Amino acid sequence: MNTDDLEDELRRQAAAIRDEPSPDLAARISAAIAAAAAETPGPRRGRAWGAWAGIGGVAAAAAIVGALILNRPAPPADPRAEAAALTQEMRGVPRQVWAAVGPRAEAVLQQDPLREETTALASDAQAAVGFLKYNFLPVSNG
Repeated sequence: MNTDDLEDELRRQAAAIRDEPSPDLAARISAAIAAAAAETPGPRRGRAWGAWAGIGGVAAAAAIVGALILNRPAPPADPRAEAAALTQEMRGVPRQVWAAVGPRAEAVLQQDPLREETTALASDAQAAVGFLKYNFLPVSNG
C-alpha cells in the first residue's frame, strides 16, 4: 500500500465517521460562555497594595534624605586654621611621593636597554655567520 492509497482510505473512513453536530450545540456553547462570564469576579483590589507600597517607599526615601541632611558635619569653627593645617599637610606630599617612587626610578634609570639590545643583536649575528660558514663554505682538507 503506497501513500496515495493510504491517504484515500483514511479520507473514506473519515467521511463515514463524520457526524453532524447536535442541534442544541450552539445553545450549549452560548450558555457556557454566559455562565463563565457570570462567574468572573469584578475588578480586584490588588492595586491598593501596590499604592501603599509606593507610598511607603517614598516615605522611606524621605526619611533617609532627612537623616543625611541632619547628620552633616558642622562647618569648621575657624577656616584659617583649617587652611593652615591643610597647607602644612600638603607640603609633606612631595617628600612622601619621592620616597615611594625614587628608589624604583633610580633602578630603572640605571638599566641600559639599548646597550643590552645591541649586545644581543651582535651575538645573534655572530651565531648566524657561524651557522652559514659551517654549512655553506667548503672545508679545506689540508
